[in-house]
Amino acid sequence: MIFKDSELYDGGLRKDGSLFFLVCLITMLFTLNIKQVSVVEIVLYVAASIGSIIWCATSYKLQLTVEKLVVPLFACVGLLYSIGIAASEEVESSLIVALSDGQLFSRALYLPFYFIFRTFLPTIAATYCSRIVTTLLCALILGFSIQTIPYGETILALTALLPNSVYQMVTGSSVATSLFLSFLFISLTIRVSYTKSYYVMTRRYEFALLFSTGIMVLSDLACLAFLSLLFMIPSRCFGDKKNRYRFIAIIVLFVIVILLYRFYTTSNYNSSVFSKKDVFLNQVISAPFSFFVTLFKTFFEKGGEYLLSFISVKGGIGAVPWPFVFSVIVTYVYTLYFDSGLSPKRFFVIRCTLLSTGLFALVVATKGYLFNSSFSTGIIDYLQGPEFLPLLLPAVFLIKRMFKHPAAPQKNLSLAVLVCVLANLSSVLYYF
Repeated sequence: MIFKDSELYDGGLRKDGSLFFLVCLITMLFTLNIKQVSVVEIVLYVAASIGSIIWCATSYKLQLTVEKLVVPLFACVGLLYSIGIAASEEVESSLIVALSDGQLFSRALYLPFYFIFRTFLPTIAATYCSRIVTTLLCALILGFSIQTIPYGETILALTALLPNSVYQMVTGSSVATSLFLSFLFISLTIRVSYTKSYYVMTRRYEFALLFSTGIMVLSDLACLAFLSLLFMIPSRCFGDKKNRYRFIAIIVLFVIVILLYRFYTTSNYNSSVFSKKDVFLNQVISAPFSFFVTLFKTFFEKGGEYLLSFISVKGGIGAVPWPFVFSVIVTYVYTLYFDSGLSPKRFFVIRCTLLSTGLFALVVATKGYLFNSSFSTGIIDYLQGPEFLPLLLPAVFLIKRMFKHPAAPQKNLSLAVLVCVLANLSSVLYYF
């Protein structure tokens, strides 16, 4: 049966979207420094907002899948961030450090494009072009990941739509590379973990899983923690013990090669953790109690600030556009509550997600501890909230498995995603 658009109901999204758009405008009127915003930026914001409202309403009518709803909106937000954030030669030139200290792969989603464009364009133009290409590439990774993962599509989608996720992406940070490559790895792992009982991994799927493992760990050694999610894959998926042992052996070989590569290419640079061997022995191994007390005190005092940094890019309590932050938080919590998440194998999932989340947080915190300016304060001053973005996805899966939630997932998330996107678009003008 064929329906005309006029015969389908858009769920009131045009009306609700327009109302929330007016709320964003009013909020900006009282919080935005008008002198720092150009007419072109406002026009782009209005056009992007109208386009988002129309697209969400159309998606609701046609009951489009999550990736068809989210990916275009993610690209829209990313492109507006790419244009709205001012570029400077000082900031972008600091990215060249990633080449000089062996950290090229930590920015693999940005740096190659930057250096290609830099050969025939001025620095500022190369920066904007690199941001646009990176946004499109990350949108493709996001779309493939959402289409691949059998449970938690909306968890993955809204994690990518967090303001700091988009900000890290367009600025070419190492956090963005870890985040989006972990999306790919986690989606492939969960997909094979929740297939039918007779499924056996093909060589093509094994290659995809091993490839995603290699590039993820090569970009960030902290992502080694996510390999614990591989324990969710049932033995039957490997076909026989020989294939399973071969798969494990290849991963172990990957990890050893990457560790040796990172050690021999970065240990001579002060920005590398391998250059802090003496600090690790003296401050961590020799004084473990002080180390763990410092970790606990840091997370206890700055935990709220770290969580806020996922949404408020600019940082600082006085610089937070609270209506936007509140909108994103409500949308995120509401959507995650009704998302189906990982329904079967509850306790096994808890163990795997707990291990991956805890190990990632410990590795990142230890890295910050090694670069701490003073060990007498009892606080890790080198640690930043956005560094924990990649663990958000397994952490949410962990939380959802520890508590009961409605069995029926929310059928259409257009309104929730629209609220998140409009708040994101508004934040571009507020922050930058």
